[in-house]
Parts: sequence; C-alpha cells; structure tokens
Amino acid sequence: MPASKMTESPSIDGSVESAEWASATKRSRDLAVVPTGDRSGDSANYWLGYDDEYVYIAVQTYLENPGQINADEFRQNVNLRGNDRVHLFLDVFGNSTQFSIFAFNPSGATQMVIAGGRAAKQEWLGKFDAAGRKTEFGWEGEARIAWDLMPMPTEGVRDMKFLLDWYVSSKEQSVSTHSTQGDFSRMHVWSDVDVPKIDQSRKINLLPYAYAGIDDDGNHVANAGIDIKTAITDELNFVTTINPDFRNIENDVLDLSFSDFERLVDESRPFFLEGSQFLTMGQVNNRRLYASQRIRSFDTGFNLYGNISENTQFGALATIDQGNEHSMATQVNISPDPTSSINLGLAALDRPGQENYAYNLEYFDFSGDYLFFGQTMFSDDEITGKGNTFAMGTQYRSGGLRGVLMYEQVSPDFNPRAGFAPQRNFRGVVGSLNYRQSYQGGPLRESQTSLALMDQETWQSQNYSETVSMGQAFVLRNGLGMNFGATFNHFGPYHYEIYSANLSLPRNDPYRGWTLSHVTGYIADERYNSTTLAVRYRPIKRLQLGARYQKVDHFAERDQTIVSANWEMDKYQSIGGRLVAQDGNVNWFVSYSRRGNLGAEYFLIVGDPNTDTFQSSVILKVSIPLAIGG
Repeated sequence: MPASKMTESPSIDGSVESAEWASATKRSRDLAVVPTGDRSGDSANYWLGYDDEYVYIAVQTYLENPGQINADEFRQNVNLRGNDRVHLFLDVFGNSTQFSIFAFNPSGATQMVIAGGRAAKQEWLGKFDAAGRKTEFGWEGEARIAWDLMPMPTEGVRDMKFLLDWYVSSKEQSVSTHSTQGDFSRMHVWSDVDVPKIDQSRKINLLPYAYAGIDDDGNHVANAGIDIKTAITDELNFVTTINPDFRNIENDVLDLSFSDFERLVDESRPFFLEGSQFLTMGQVNNRRLYASQRIRSFDTGFNLYGNISENTQFGALATIDQGNEHSMATQVNISPDPTSSINLGLAALDRPGQENYAYNLEYFDFSGDYLFFGQTMFSDDEITGKGNTFAMGTQYRSGGLRGVLMYEQVSPDFNPRAGFAPQRNFRGVVGSLNYRQSYQGGPLRESQTSLALMDQETWQSQNYSETVSMGQAFVLRNGLGMNFGATFNHFGPYHYEIYSANLSLPRNDPYRGWTLSHVTGYIADERYNSTTLAVRYRPIKRLQLGARYQKVDHFAERDQTIVSANWEMDKYQSIGGRLVAQDGNVNWFVSYSRRGNLGAEYFLIVGDPNTDTFQSSVILKVSIPLAIGG
C-alpha cells in the first residue's frame, strides 16, 4: 500500500467524508476470520495517511448484522474487550518484531499498546484522538496518532508494516484485512513513508505520590514516594521508582480449580508494565526466567528499555529491598531478518543464603507455514545447585489447522528463583493438533476440535506423564458457546480421568451474560467435582455488576464467591468494590478513583483488596505529575 502524505488534516469527528480523505490511500477488502482465514461475510473501506505530526486512519465497516453493535465503553486508554472496535497494528521500523497497537470503537473510546509496554498514566502514555458513529451499514470512525507516541526510526523514506483487525461483537469474532497465521512478517507493507524528524522530549517526568489514613489497628499512617521517567536517547527510556506503593492495585483472584503446579496471577503494577515486552525471557511452554510477581515489595527500582538499533531491542530491570533482597533481569532481542529472532536473557535474585542466577537463549524462525524454535536455560542456585532445560520443536499453521510437535527436558535442579518454572525433572515429547472452522450459514458459527498427546519420563527413567487430551467446542449462531473436554493422564503414581463441560451466553461479552461450567472425574485417584457459575450484568448504563460462585469437592469441600461492582461516573471518575468469600474468610473493599486524566489523580480506598479478611483501614492517595525540562 503506497504511503500518501496528506495535504490537509482531516477533521476527527467520526463522520468519514471522502473529500477530506482524498489525499490518503484507500483500500476496500472483504474481511477474513483471524484464526482460519475464512471469509467472514463482513467488509470494510479504510484510509491511511500521514503528515509531519500524525498518522491518520479512517474506517467504514460493513457488517452482516449492522444493528447489533456494542459500544458501551466511552473512556480513553481503557480495555475495549467486548466492544466492536478496530485495531491498527503499526510497525514503524518495518522489521516485524515490534509494533504498537491503536484501537477505537464506535463511541470514540480508545486503547493502545505502545511497542515495549508502557504504564497507563496519560502524561507517560500519551493519547490519540478518535471518534466514531453507528451507521445503517455498521459503523465508521476516524483517528489521528502522534508520531512521537511511538519509538521512532531516524528520518528518511522507509517501508513500514501494518495490519487492521476488527472485533465484531454480534459474531464474537476477530476479523482482519489479512490472516497472518501468527507470522508478522506477513503484515501489509506501507511503502515509501517519508519519516519526519521527531524531536523526542528530553524532559524528566515526575509522578510523586503521598497517602495518609488509618490502618487496621487504628493507627495513623502516612507515606510518600515518587516515580521518574525520562528518555536517555530517542529510543531508550529510563524509569525509576522510590518507595513505591501498590495498595491501590486490585490483583486478580485465582479460582479454586485444581492444578498440579503453581499458578501466577497477571502482573498489574505500573512499574513492571513499563517496558515489559522487552523482558519476556521465556516463551516456550510458559517457562519464564523472570516473573515480576516474585518481587512482592522493594524500596527502589530501575528500569531501562528500548532499541539499541533497528534490529536489536534491550530491556533491563533491577529492584532493591534494603537488607532483604536484590533482583535483576536483562534481555537482548536480535532480529537478523524479518522472519527470525534470537533472545538472550539473564536474571538474578540475591537473598541472604539464596543467591541465584539464571540464563536464557531462544531462537525462532518462520519458514512459510512453519515456525521452528529452540530454547535452552541454565540456573545456578546457592542451595539447589546447577540445573538446565532444553526444548526444540516446530509449529505448523495454515487456515484453521494448527499443529505443534516439541521435545523438552528440565533437569531436577533447574531453579530460577526470580522466574516461573513449575515443572521440573522430566523429559519427553508433546504433540497437539487443533482445527477451527467457520460457517457462513446454518446453526453453527464456529467449531474447534483439539487433540493433545504427551509422553514424558523423569530423569530417573520413571513415568512422569502420559496424557491424552481431547476437546470439542461449538459456537451457535445465537452466541451460545459450548466446550466439552476429556483428559486421561497417568501422572507419576496417580491416575487422572477428567471430563469437563462449559456453556456461555454470549461467549465473550464482558458486560452481559452468564457462564456455567462443570468438571468431574478422578484426580490423583480421588473423586473430583467442581461447578462454577458466573454472571455479568449492566442494569443501567455505566454500572457494571458481576458475580462468580465456585464449589469444589476434592478430598474436602471448598467454595468461593466473588461479587464486584463498578460505576463509571464520567470519563475519569469511578466508584467500585469487590467482595471475596472463600473457605470461611470474607474480605471486601470499596474505592473512589479519579484517574486517566491529565493532572492530579486521587484514590480513596476503604479496606485492602489483596488480603484474605477485611481490613478496617481508610487510605487517601494523591499523585501529582510534574515535568522538568522539555
């Protein structure tokens, strides 16, 4: 798609007028279902242009069900899950390894992910302008994205990469201008973009905070700290935090479902989100050299991330908890060409009597419909000694078919204390096949069939895991999702026989609907039953309610109830709360927040969202962004 430098800036009002987009490049395409590449029945016109300050995009989306559009979200820099929306994936370096994602819905709400990762404070993240509206054929919208939001190459003419994806809520499907099958070297080429000279700001952004309140013992508490961010070069960012406070972070709650191995909740703390894409350090079978969830608290942290060159990215993070522990993680990603990449990583955790170092080397290479990969890791721990891992395999993706074949081994003493490696002392082969199919007519909208096989032994040549797993899923035209599965496993000395069923209507709507699931069978030779019911409801606009109940009977009976509510008062203010009752313990909290805006942010919380029982504390936290230089 040849680039067009626009002679006049279009008005971002949500109404796409051909005259104001005449100097941009226009395309019209039938849209494809993302996983399979099948025609979705939807289509779109889109325009792409730029000038010395902005990238401009406009879309006209023609839907099979134009009267069924979800555009509940209206705020900026928020999660647009469940909303009809369009995503622009933009790789300004054109090397298929780092791209920023800009999304907006028919109400003009926005979401973005900047290459490398960035925390969601508007002074740090920035914003882009978008507007949209519903039409008789679906919806249309416009947006402008400032060049300086993204890490940028040097000025001059170059090719960039881009892709457009839509989420169609009436079908609960992601559709695209082109199904890349996971190979981002297959993205569209935006050719001959005359990259302007971008004067990246050298100002120092300060985000000091202070809080005061009463704790659970009735004592007065007060504290303060600061986050600092600046650009070292045009493509390297530096962030530091002193005396961070995470009491306003509402972490996810793990359910009661059985797992033989440790599970981790997702990271939600802003300091660790900055540059997080540069510290993946382990992408094979969820083994990670560094998992920031291991760092519960610290006094000072340092974070450096960005581009060393167009084909080399770098990330480094360190935390200091005086007298207790120090941690460090660093990774270099090298992309010799658009289809291959090499990751080199190091992580260290120093606790009294528990010094630990771990290293990672990974290689990925796309060749047509195949992905070839390899990984090796080493660890050296003061207590458990030295350990290592090795994995190699291939993945095949074409249309709706996906297959994986992998050999892997993990030694008994492999132990990255700052990372996540729940399975150890095994070696063997894993294979899986998955086939998804979309249907244009009839009662079915989509089906998915899966089969997985595993044959692994311990390093002592004893049985580790022999597994056969089968699954079948259907999505009906009315949005009802049905999933059925069966797993038969000989794990060590134990036998597993597990059957599962899940119903959800609609399948992926986070605002309205219900989900019912049941798992039964035998786990570790003991009878297992688990039943979960979840309900999502929006009685009035901007008021979101949710409830989930789970009961598990395995050796003993356990139950968990989670009830949540959130009222979005306006774009920046909200009142919310959550109650968690589990195994006889009850915790709840309520909070008021004003955030996402420019300027001061406020957070008032009664209780503690991350404890097992209610804490009778009241805390007011205030953050005031400042900037030095420019």
